[in-house]
Amino acid sequence: MDKPKLLFRDWIVEISGDPKSRLPGEPADQEAPIKGQVIRAVNRALKKLTPRERDFAVRYYFQGQSLKTIAAEWGCRRTTVAGVYKRTVLRLKYLLADFVRKEFGLAVRVERDCPLCRSPFRRQINNLIKSKKKEETWKRIMGILKKEYGLKITTPQTLMGHRRYHLLQ
Repeated sequence: MDKPKLLFRDWIVEISGDPKSRLPGEPADQEAPIKGQVIRAVNRALKKLTPRERDFAVRYYFQGQSLKTIAAEWGCRRTTVAGVYKRTVLRLKYLLADFVRKEFGLAVRVERDCPLCRSPFRRQINNLIKSKKKEETWKRIMGILKKEYGLKITTPQTLMGHRRYHLLQ
C-alpha cells in the first residue's frame, strides 16, 4: 500500500462547502464562492492536459497513488512517470497562472528549459509550428527558425516536443 498522504479529493470536499462535511447547525463557509472558482479553474486546466497527464493528475492528486504504483499500473518505468509528473505540474502552473494572478494577485513564474519557450518570438514560432502540414517534414520550419529567429534546432524532436507539451491551445 502507498504511504498515506493528503488526498486532493479530500481538500476539494473540505473547501467546497459541501453540506455533508459540516456539522449540523454549523453555518455555511463564507469563502465558498472563491473556493468554487478555484475548483472550476482546476477542472478547466485538467481538461486541457493530454489524456496521459490528466490520468496521472487524477491518480496522483485525487487518488493519492505513488509514482511507483502508477508506473506499475501503466506498465512502464518510474522515471517515465516522473517525467509525466514534471510535465503535468509545469502545464498546470502555466494553465492556472492567469487565474492565480487575477484572483489572488500572485505572480506565478513558469520556467521551461525549452529554447522555443524562452524566445522573445514565441508567438510567431508557435504560429509557424501550427502551420506545419501533416505530410510535411520539419526541415522547412527548422530552416526558418535558424534564418529568421536565430534558433539552431538540430533535431525535429525538439519541435515535436514543444508542439505536444508547450504549445497550449
